[in-house]
Amino acid sequence: MACAFQTVVVHGGGNAAPRLGAIPWIKTGRVIYWGDLDSDGFTILHALRSGCDNVTSTLMDEATLLQFRDLWVPEPKAAGGTYSTLTAGEQTALERIRSEGNVRREQERIDWTYALPRLLTLAANPS
Repeated sequence: MACAFQTVVVHGGGNAAPRLGAIPWIKTGRVIYWGDLDSDGFTILHALRSGCDNVTSTLMDEATLLQFRDLWVPEPKAAGGTYSTLTAGEQTALERIRSEGNVRREQERIDWTYALPRLLTLAANPS
């Protein structure tokens, strides 16, 4: 079965993500970001959006945070500040993270049976 997606996956080094905006075909392409659900994840998302035109987050919402409450750990050093590029849903998730005592839910701890269908659906839907 041929894959219809034209996709590049970048894994790790989240703090370097803002540098992707220097790559012309990424800067103007569609970027799907899935980071840790913590203040640093939203800091990285904000920085990435500041340099790229079309960034959509996935699995970085309050429902996903609450679905995996048993996977929460304390965030060692929470990032402060506000991020003007966050959507209302992302802002709600960040506020919940902070109100729960700066928790984090690491992306790699989410079971693939939950994550993969959501990733594939988003990748297949360009809007």
